[in-house]
Amino acid sequence: MNNLTELAVYGIVATIFLALAPSYRNLLFVGFCCATGILLIEQNFQIVGILTLGASAVAITQYLLQAELSPQHRKARLVLPLLSAFLLLPAAISNVAAVTLHVGYAITGRGEPIPLPAFSEIRLVETWSAGQYDYFEGYNRTLAEASEALSQLATRQESVAVLDFVNPFSAGLGLPPPAGDSAWYHWGRTLGPDYHPAADEMFADVDLILDPKWPIEIWTGNGMRDIFAHYIARRYDMVRETASWRIYRRKA
Repeated sequence: MNNLTELAVYGIVATIFLALAPSYRNLLFVGFCCATGILLIEQNFQIVGILTLGASAVAITQYLLQAELSPQHRKARLVLPLLSAFLLLPAAISNVAAVTLHVGYAITGRGEPIPLPAFSEIRLVETWSAGQYDYFEGYNRTLAEASEALSQLATRQESVAVLDFVNPFSAGLGLPPPAGDSAWYHWGRTLGPDYHPAADEMFADVDLILDPKWPIEIWTGNGMRDIFAHYIARRYDMVRETASWRIYRRKA
């Protein structure tokens, strides 16, 4: 429903395309662009803007403008550039505004730096969403707290895993990344109760496990804690608890 207008406009483009150039190949092209675009947006936090539709409409427009058509069909294709522009302009304007805003913030040095040495040039900036800014400002504080705890517990050769959406500490603190770790854990998307990495593989190379009390993605944090709790209890000891973290070290 968030993309109903865009889908309707693309439907008009596709109808004109298939009416002027009917073929199974063209029908397959239209179906592929719709299906992949919807699948991509269903697996994304972005809820507006199906990327494949604008690109597909431009390809269709170019194809029909260059095609040899009968005189009565030539006028029908003239509406296609307007429909393609309708699909492309909102994204183009939004992206130009976002890039301009980010460049301005970068030049002026606005924002709060991420409190991990390798990420210090990345800044958290308040734009129009105070609620999100407050949330990530709190997350920044948990990173600073974990960084201080790890500086007291971990050596530069020890690897760290986090029961959360992401593990910022390997890159952020220059620690060796665990062999079984991933750049992205997302409950219901990359793992779940019935499909997840085997604990023996995921933690085979992990010296310290950080269990966040305030995860950046609560469903992921809670889910990972539940499915790996027994393994962690058998193989690790809790060596530090802070306001935001429980830290476990592999048993000798």
